[in-house]
Amino acid sequence: MAAGIVVALYKELGQANDDDARVKLGQSDGVSYLEFAAESKRISQLVNAALDMADELISDQPDEMPGIFQEPPVGIDKGSRVLLETDPVTEYIRPKLQPGTDGLVNLKLPEGLEHYAERLNEYIYRGLKIAGRLPMPLTIRAHLGQFMLRTYPIGKKVYEYDDFHAMVNHPRASGCLKTRLGNETLAQRILDFARNDTSGLFQPIGNQSTLAADVLPEYMLEVHSQRAKFHTPLRTRIGVKSGSARATNADVYQPYRVITCGADAHLAELDVLNLSVGKGLDWKLEAVKEEQDEKAFPDVVQYLRSLKFDLQASDNPHHLDVYPLLQSNEETNYSSTAAKLKDASVKTAYNFRWKSTSYVVQVAINHRWAGMGVMGMTKRSPLRVDVGISVFGEYWGLEDEADGNDWGDELEILLDDGDGTAPASGTTRVANFLQVIGDIRDTLEPLLEARV
Repeated sequence: MAAGIVVALYKELGQANDDDARVKLGQSDGVSYLEFAAESKRISQLVNAALDMADELISDQPDEMPGIFQEPPVGIDKGSRVLLETDPVTEYIRPKLQPGTDGLVNLKLPEGLEHYAERLNEYIYRGLKIAGRLPMPLTIRAHLGQFMLRTYPIGKKVYEYDDFHAMVNHPRASGCLKTRLGNETLAQRILDFARNDTSGLFQPIGNQSTLAADVLPEYMLEVHSQRAKFHTPLRTRIGVKSGSARATNADVYQPYRVITCGADAHLAELDVLNLSVGKGLDWKLEAVKEEQDEKAFPDVVQYLRSLKFDLQASDNPHHLDVYPLLQSNEETNYSSTAAKLKDASVKTAYNFRWKSTSYVVQVAINHRWAGMGVMGMTKRSPLRVDVGISVFGEYWGLEDEADGNDWGDELEILLDDGDGTAPASGTTRVANFLQVIGDIRDTLEPLLEARV
């Protein structure tokens, strides 16, 4: 094997290095080789990953760069147009489908639904297989949101659908998903809809309750630096009450596990963006490598774990104004670290099982101090409240994947097999998962259209 390929394998496999497994680059008589030090199961995972990567590097077939997937709209005619409207929050461009009036449906589209679905399924199947071949912690989520154009030809604001489709596919066009949706009104509307559901769409998880209305929230803190995003669950200190003047006898919460991931979206192991023009919600699927605690940013982790939060009115947890508030802290030992952090937010997250699947719908109420550091949270109310919606598997958490991402040859450990009547292929499992995403989107979409 060529030395360049061995070095490339070493750089890729080196991401999985930790206290329990090491990959070393060696050389003997001018020949480069890889050396693995780990238990037998871990070595097997690394060797199989190395063989897969080597096959890809040697192959003459270039990797497909799909760009933005565009779900074919339903029922458009020759009079339909796509309007480019400026989003007031992001100042990016939001495409909006304007139906035609001539009544001619089933217009021939640049890409049919069957070809789109086949291409999307295959790409996600292959992407998950690649993302999961290294024994390192990954967090996988599908986010619902609104597609925004970031770069596009300036000047034109109205497109026929075929021209719009071609423009989005151009290599210089780019987009992103706006996941911060609406305001307090929309957040309350979506939360009430999920909690008051009696049709079995939104169900409690585990034994925490028997009704969706009784699901209790979890709390999280998120902050950003130039290089990374940090998020940590906030857990109550049982039996400890606050002594601060602002929140006497309030429950005390503290970060207990700090999780870090790169701030650059290009560092994602898998990033699939899907535009559904004509729909109120689009989605993206991403797999992101994350690290726990003090491996990369020990100063930030120590600072965040030193923080204390007060939760008042805990007997009324479903009110949007009830969430942990940062205690005033005059500690100066971490002042230089605190100055590096910005865009602080406290999330109130509700997790519901979708029907009888293993998939979880998370509705997160975000209290954001945009542009402000952590200590700014003690000086004023949130600058913005919005809502985020994401979907993930019940066992996709970082803690559950600590032993490596051994997801099975056909992703059977990662994705549901549908009705379970017969063994499902990986692409079938992906198709079933995408159907779940579509069903959740179609269920929640009318709530956005009713916004005030």
